[in-house]
Amino acid sequence: MSTMTGKKKSSRKIGTVLIIFSTFLFFWLLWPFSQKTQEILFQSGELAFTKSINADDASDQGDAVLAIPERIHIILSWMPVIRKGRLDTIQFQLIQDERITDGTGLVDSDTSSAQAETLNIFGEYSIMAKARLDMVNVTMDPPGESGMVLSEGSNVSFNWEISPEKVDHLQGIVWFYLVAFSNDGDEVIKKAVSAQHLDINVISILGIDVVYLWIIALFSTICGALLCIGLFDLNFRNISNKWKRTKS
Repeated sequence: MSTMTGKKKSSRKIGTVLIIFSTFLFFWLLWPFSQKTQEILFQSGELAFTKSINADDASDQGDAVLAIPERIHIILSWMPVIRKGRLDTIQFQLIQDERITDGTGLVDSDTSSAQAETLNIFGEYSIMAKARLDMVNVTMDPPGESGMVLSEGSNVSFNWEISPEKVDHLQGIVWFYLVAFSNDGDEVIKKAVSAQHLDINVISILGIDVVYLWIIALFSTICGALLCIGLFDLNFRNISNKWKRTKS
Protein backbone atom coordinates (compact mmCIF):
# COMPACT_ATOMS: atom_id res chain seq x y z
CA MET A 1 0.00 0.00 0.00
CA SER A 2 2.80 2.39 0.93
CA THR A 3 4.53 1.56 -2.37
CA MET A 4 1.40 2.55 -4.34
CA THR A 5 1.08 5.76 -2.31
CA GLY A 6 4.73 6.58 -3.03
CA LYS A 7 4.17 6.01 -6.75
CA LYS A 8 1.17 8.32 -6.70
CA LYS A 9 3.16 11.08 -4.97
CA SER A 10 6.01 10.63 -7.44
CA SER A 11 3.61 10.80 -10.42
CA ARG A 12 1.99 13.95 -9.06
CA LYS A 13 5.38 15.59 -8.56
CA ILE A 14 6.33 14.81 -12.16
CA GLY A 15 2.91 16.07 -13.31
CA THR A 16 3.35 19.30 -11.34
CA VAL A 17 6.79 19.85 -12.88
CA LEU A 18 5.37 19.29 -16.38
CA ILE A 19 2.52 21.76 -15.76
CA ILE A 20 4.94 24.39 -14.44
CA PHE A 21 7.17 23.83 -17.49
CA SER A 22 4.23 24.09 -19.91
CA THR A 23 2.99 27.24 -18.15
CA PHE A 24 6.40 28.83 -18.66
CA LEU A 25 6.30 27.85 -22.35
CA PHE A 26 2.81 29.29 -22.82
CA PHE A 27 3.86 32.49 -21.07
CA TRP A 28 6.90 32.79 -23.37
CA LEU A 29 4.86 31.99 -26.50
CA LEU A 30 1.98 34.35 -25.71
CA TRP A 31 3.89 37.32 -24.31
CA PRO A 32 2.90 40.32 -26.52
CA PHE A 33 5.60 42.55 -27.97
CA SER A 34 4.86 46.15 -28.90
CA GLN A 35 4.90 47.14 -32.55
CA LYS A 36 7.44 49.73 -33.63
CA THR A 37 6.57 52.56 -36.02
CA GLN A 38 8.61 55.09 -38.00
CA GLU A 39 6.95 58.03 -39.70
CA ILE A 40 8.23 60.56 -42.24
CA LEU A 41 6.07 63.61 -42.96
CA PHE A 42 6.12 65.64 -46.18
CA GLN A 43 4.13 68.88 -46.08
CA SER A 44 1.79 69.81 -48.90
CA GLY A 45 3.84 70.40 -52.06
CA GLU A 46 7.09 69.28 -50.43
CA LEU A 47 7.25 65.97 -52.31
CA ALA A 48 8.10 67.48 -55.68
CA PHE A 49 9.61 66.69 -59.08
CA THR A 50 11.39 69.16 -61.35
CA LYS A 51 11.05 69.47 -65.14
CA SER A 52 12.07 72.06 -67.70
CA ILE A 53 9.37 74.23 -69.31
CA ASN A 54 9.24 76.47 -72.34
CA ALA A 55 9.16 80.24 -72.06
CA ASP A 56 5.90 80.28 -74.03
CA ASP A 57 4.21 78.12 -71.38
CA ALA A 58 5.07 80.16 -68.30
CA SER A 59 5.37 83.79 -67.39
CA ASP A 60 8.86 83.28 -65.95
CA GLN A 61 11.77 81.38 -67.42
CA GLY A 62 13.09 78.50 -65.34
CA ASP A 63 11.92 75.24 -63.88
CA ALA A 64 8.39 74.13 -63.15
CA VAL A 65 8.04 72.23 -59.87
CA LEU A 66 5.51 69.41 -60.10
CA ALA A 67 4.37 68.40 -56.65
CA ILE A 68 1.88 66.15 -54.89
CA PRO A 69 -0.73 68.57 -53.48
CA GLU A 70 -1.58 66.54 -50.38
CA ARG A 71 0.42 66.27 -47.20
CA ILE A 72 2.14 62.85 -47.20
CA HIS A 73 2.67 60.47 -44.29
CA ILE A 74 5.10 57.61 -44.88
CA ILE A 75 4.68 55.04 -42.12
CA LEU A 76 6.75 51.90 -41.55
CA SER A 77 5.49 49.39 -38.95
CA TRP A 78 7.04 46.13 -37.76
CA MET A 79 7.58 43.90 -34.73
CA PRO A 80 11.06 44.51 -33.27
CA VAL A 81 11.06 41.03 -31.65
CA ILE A 82 10.04 37.86 -33.52
CA ARG A 83 10.05 34.26 -32.33
CA LYS A 84 11.97 31.89 -34.60
CA GLY A 85 9.68 30.12 -37.04
CA ARG A 86 6.84 32.64 -36.65
CA LEU A 87 5.39 34.45 -39.66
CA ASP A 88 5.26 38.22 -39.17
CA THR A 89 4.38 41.23 -41.31
CA ILE A 90 6.31 44.39 -42.13
CA GLN A 91 3.95 47.11 -43.36
CA PHE A 92 4.78 50.26 -45.31
CA GLN A 93 2.07 52.87 -45.93
CA LEU A 94 1.79 56.12 -47.85
CA ILE A 95 -1.16 58.20 -46.64
CA GLN A 96 -2.30 61.45 -48.28
CA ASP A 97 -4.29 64.07 -46.40
CA GLU A 98 -4.94 67.82 -46.09
CA ARG A 99 -4.91 68.76 -49.75
CA ILE A 100 -4.14 72.47 -50.29
CA THR A 101 -4.69 73.64 -53.89
CA ASP A 102 -6.19 76.51 -55.85
CA GLY A 103 -7.27 74.40 -58.82
CA THR A 104 -4.14 74.74 -60.97
CA GLY A 105 -1.26 75.20 -58.59
CA LEU A 106 -0.43 74.79 -54.90
CA VAL A 107 -1.18 77.45 -52.36
CA ASP A 108 1.82 78.36 -50.22
CA SER A 109 1.87 81.65 -48.34
CA ASP A 110 5.66 81.50 -47.97
CA THR A 111 6.31 81.19 -51.72
CA SER A 112 6.84 84.42 -53.68
CA SER A 113 5.81 84.93 -57.30
CA ALA A 114 9.46 85.14 -58.33
CA GLN A 115 10.03 81.53 -57.38
CA ALA A 116 9.42 78.51 -59.59
CA GLU A 117 5.84 77.72 -60.48
CA THR A 118 4.43 74.81 -58.50
CA LEU A 119 1.89 72.58 -60.27
CA ASN A 120 -0.17 69.53 -59.36
CA ILE A 121 1.78 66.60 -60.80
CA PHE A 122 -1.35 64.47 -61.20
CA GLY A 123 -2.56 66.80 -63.95
CA GLU A 124 0.28 65.84 -66.30
CA TYR A 125 1.68 62.56 -65.00
CA SER A 126 0.69 59.12 -63.81
CA ILE A 127 2.51 58.05 -60.65
CA MET A 128 3.80 54.61 -59.74
CA ALA A 129 4.82 54.00 -56.11
CA LYS A 130 7.55 51.36 -55.70
CA ALA A 131 9.01 49.77 -52.59
CA ARG A 132 11.59 47.09 -51.82
CA LEU A 133 12.64 45.37 -48.60
CA ASP A 134 16.28 44.33 -48.31
CA MET A 135 16.90 41.81 -45.51
CA VAL A 136 18.96 38.62 -45.24
CA ASN A 137 18.38 35.35 -43.32
CA VAL A 138 14.60 35.55 -43.72
CA THR A 139 12.02 33.94 -45.96
CA MET A 140 10.21 36.88 -47.57
CA ASP A 141 6.95 37.20 -49.49
CA PRO A 142 6.83 38.99 -51.86
CA PRO A 143 10.54 39.11 -52.71
CA GLY A 144 12.14 41.92 -54.68
CA GLU A 145 10.40 45.13 -55.74
CA SER A 146 6.66 45.81 -55.51
CA GLY A 147 4.75 48.55 -57.29
CA MET A 148 1.32 50.18 -57.04
CA VAL A 149 -0.39 52.99 -58.92
CA LEU A 150 -0.67 56.14 -56.80
CA SER A 151 -3.66 58.28 -57.75
CA GLU A 152 -4.54 61.70 -56.42
CA GLY A 153 -5.83 61.59 -52.85
CA SER A 154 -5.42 57.81 -52.54
CA ASN A 155 -3.25 55.74 -50.20
CA VAL A 156 -0.97 52.81 -50.94
CA SER A 157 0.23 50.01 -48.70
CA PHE A 158 2.99 47.43 -49.09
CA ASN A 159 3.19 44.33 -46.89
CA TRP A 160 5.99 41.79 -46.59
CA GLU A 161 5.51 38.53 -44.70
CA ILE A 162 8.80 37.35 -43.23
CA SER A 163 9.86 34.23 -41.37
CA PRO A 164 13.34 34.28 -39.77
CA GLU A 165 15.55 31.33 -40.64
CA LYS A 166 17.69 31.44 -37.48
CA VAL A 167 18.17 33.21 -34.16
CA ASP A 168 19.87 36.46 -35.07
CA HIS A 169 19.82 40.24 -34.93
CA LEU A 170 18.37 41.21 -38.30
CA GLN A 171 18.81 44.54 -40.02
CA GLY A 172 16.94 45.67 -43.09
CA ILE A 173 16.14 48.66 -45.26
CA VAL A 174 12.85 49.58 -46.90
CA TRP A 175 13.50 51.59 -50.06
CA PHE A 176 10.72 53.75 -51.45
CA TYR A 177 10.59 55.85 -54.57
CA LEU A 178 8.12 57.32 -57.05
CA VAL A 179 8.15 57.09 -60.82
CA ALA A 180 6.24 59.71 -62.81
CA PHE A 181 5.15 58.86 -66.37
CA SER A 182 4.01 61.80 -68.52
CA ASN A 183 0.57 61.34 -70.05
CA ASP A 184 2.00 61.78 -73.54
CA GLY A 185 4.57 59.05 -72.86
CA ASP A 186 7.58 61.26 -73.62
CA GLU A 187 9.05 61.59 -70.14
CA VAL A 188 9.79 59.44 -67.12
CA ILE A 189 10.99 60.97 -63.85
CA LYS A 190 12.23 58.85 -60.93
CA LYS A 191 12.46 60.24 -57.43
CA ALA A 192 13.99 58.49 -54.43
CA VAL A 193 11.78 59.32 -51.45
CA SER A 194 13.01 57.39 -48.41
CA ALA A 195 15.27 54.64 -47.10
CA GLN A 196 14.10 53.51 -43.66
CA HIS A 197 16.19 51.18 -41.49
CA LEU A 198 14.67 48.55 -39.23
CA ASP A 199 16.07 46.14 -36.63
CA ILE A 200 14.56 42.83 -35.55
CA ASN A 201 15.69 40.50 -32.76
CA VAL A 202 14.88 36.85 -33.45
CA ILE A 203 14.48 34.85 -30.24
CA SER A 204 14.00 31.17 -29.47
CA ILE A 205 14.41 28.53 -26.75
CA LEU A 206 17.31 26.25 -27.62
CA GLY A 207 16.90 27.27 -31.27
CA ILE A 208 13.56 25.42 -31.55
CA ASP A 209 10.93 26.75 -33.96
CA VAL A 210 7.81 28.22 -32.37
CA VAL A 211 5.55 25.52 -33.91
CA TYR A 212 7.41 22.74 -32.08
CA LEU A 213 7.39 24.73 -28.85
CA TRP A 214 3.59 24.89 -29.05
CA ILE A 215 3.48 21.11 -29.51
CA ILE A 216 5.79 20.57 -26.54
CA ALA A 217 3.73 22.93 -24.36
CA LEU A 218 0.44 21.22 -25.20
CA PHE A 219 1.87 17.73 -24.74
CA SER A 220 3.43 18.70 -21.38
CA THR A 221 0.13 20.16 -20.17
CA ILE A 222 -1.86 17.05 -21.06
CA CYS A 223 0.68 14.64 -19.56
CA GLY A 224 1.07 16.78 -16.44
CA ALA A 225 -2.70 16.93 -15.88
CA LEU A 226 -3.08 13.17 -16.32
CA LEU A 227 -0.24 12.46 -13.91
CA CYS A 228 -1.63 14.86 -11.30
CA ILE A 229 -5.08 13.29 -11.26
CA GLY A 230 -3.64 9.77 -11.35
CA LEU A 231 -5.23 8.58 -14.59
CA PHE A 232 -2.00 6.95 -15.73
CA ASP A 233 -1.85 4.84 -12.51
CA LEU A 234 -5.55 4.02 -12.79
CA ASN A 235 -5.28 2.90 -16.40
CA PHE A 236 -2.17 0.88 -15.63
CA ARG A 237 -3.97 -0.93 -12.78
CA ASN A 238 -7.00 -1.66 -14.95
CA ILE A 239 -4.86 -3.07 -17.74
CA SER A 240 -2.85 -5.12 -15.23
CA ASN A 241 -6.01 -6.56 -13.63
CA LYS A 242 -7.50 -7.47 -17.03
CA TRP A 243 -4.26 -9.17 -18.02
CA LYS A 244 -4.21 -11.17 -14.78
CA ARG A 245 -7.85 -12.28 -15.21
CA THR A 246 -7.18 -13.26 -18.82
CA LYS A 247 -4.14 -15.28 -17.81
CA SER A 248 -6.00 -17.08 -15.01
